[in-house]
Amino acid sequence: MVRRAHRGVHRRRRPGGRGRIVGTVLLVLAVVGGITLFALTREAREPADPVPVRAETAVAAAAVAECSMSVALGRDAVEAARASYSNWAGHVRAQIDLDAGTITPEQAWARWTDTMATGDADIASFRAARDVYDAQRDGCARRPEWAAADGDPMLVDCRSESDAVSTAVAAAGAVVDQWAQHLEMMKAEEQVDPAQYGQRWRAMVESAPTVLDGLSQTSLELTQHANCPRP
Repeated sequence: MVRRAHRGVHRRRRPGGRGRIVGTVLLVLAVVGGITLFALTREAREPADPVPVRAETAVAAAAVAECSMSVALGRDAVEAARASYSNWAGHVRAQIDLDAGTITPEQAWARWTDTMATGDADIASFRAARDVYDAQRDGCARRPEWAAADGDPMLVDCRSESDAVSTAVAAAGAVVDQWAQHLEMMKAEEQVDPAQYGQRWRAMVESAPTVLDGLSQTSLELTQHANCPRP
């Protein structure tokens, strides 16, 4: 008698059952892979959408460009006053040194002659540069069309520098004007009473150091502003 041990262990399976399952899985994977490949290919073919430029960025760029131009022209005007500053300071210093006895009258006259040599040309150079600056002086002013850029860091720096430049140009103008007044006074010296001329000259010698120092200080303050780009 044969025992029916392990009945069903070797039961015959229906042919093709597992094969159909595997085939179905492969078909699904193929379809999914095809869809993925199609999507990736399509994405690679289609150009990416352009990154939009923020309106605030464009406004800030325009505002900084115009403001920086104003700042640069103001700096040019201050630089154009350098020769007048030097000559006026030297002219006044000659009188101070003469009064102190550290130089002779001949040496004083030599200094006065040297400092006057390019006086008129130097004054004209500064005034021409200042006229150019004046035409662009409001380049950093607040405007409704630039309101969106008011908080831009670069524009803030340029506006701060613009204030310092404006102050320095005014100080430069004070120096040049005083120097111009004295040059004109010297040209008319023969037509002026000597006592009156002497009093006026002494008054200028007294006031000049304050005027000269004003330009020195404002020029020094300008060195603390260097973030505004030069166009």
